[in-house]
Amino acid sequence: MTETRGTGPQWSGEPLVTAVPQPDWAALAERHEQEVRRRKQIRMVAAGVAATAAVGGIIATVVQVSGTGEKTAHAPATAVNRIGGGQSASTGPGASSTAPGEEVSPFAAVSASATAGGPSTGASRSAAPAAGASSAAPPPPARTPSATPSPKESQTPPPAAANPYSAAKVCGGGYRVVDSHSLGGASVYLLFNAATGSNCVVTLPDHPGGSVAMNATLAVQGKGSASDPGSFTYYAGPVTENAPKSCVQWGGSYQGASWTSGWSHCG
Repeated sequence: MTETRGTGPQWSGEPLVTAVPQPDWAALAERHEQEVRRRKQIRMVAAGVAATAAVGGIIATVVQVSGTGEKTAHAPATAVNRIGGGQSASTGPGASSTAPGEEVSPFAAVSASATAGGPSTGASRSAAPAAGASSAAPPPPARTPSATPSPKESQTPPPAAANPYSAAKVCGGGYRVVDSHSLGGASVYLLFNAATGSNCVVTLPDHPGGSVAMNATLAVQGKGSASDPGSFTYYAGPVTENAPKSCVQWGGSYQGASWTSGWSHCG
């Protein structure tokens, strides 16, 4: 048998180690810091935009609430020219003079123009009122009572007077009221004359106000009856019946109200 020996590398017995590249920690840290700063800048810009929008909305609301709806005349700023001798001249109505050597400010010219009544931006709102003048609107003149009544007052009729007639006056002498009943705006009365034995019925409005439908009725039990329907102003009746020792049925009506008694006042 032939022994063959190779010429390959011999293993020394040491472990094989593969080299792994190490990351650049400094570069990673710097990149992280840049990312943090970029995010912080984005948040700051977003916050600034939101604050600007909020302030703009508040200013717009204030302008809408405080605006009077009047247009303010805007005029260009008045140019101030230096003239020999230290005097200044202005083309606007608010021209003023200054002492020699005194520096003239454009803001002073604008303020003088606003005080003198000249047109200037914002002068109508920022200028103070003149002495003795009131910024509030004058109060409305006091109302004086008018002798002429208003249409509503003239439509209200005055209260009607009481009925000038009485039941006894309508029925005549010797009658006295023995009973009555209310019909709302009127009353029906039953009267009796002891000397003649007769009864009388009359309907009287409380406050007559014109011709009104009304009636007065009287019936004697077992005998006749009578009534007086119609349109009257002061009374309906008198209705009389002789009823000695007899029961009577009496009543009346006024506009839509009516009433009739049962058999009563017998004898």
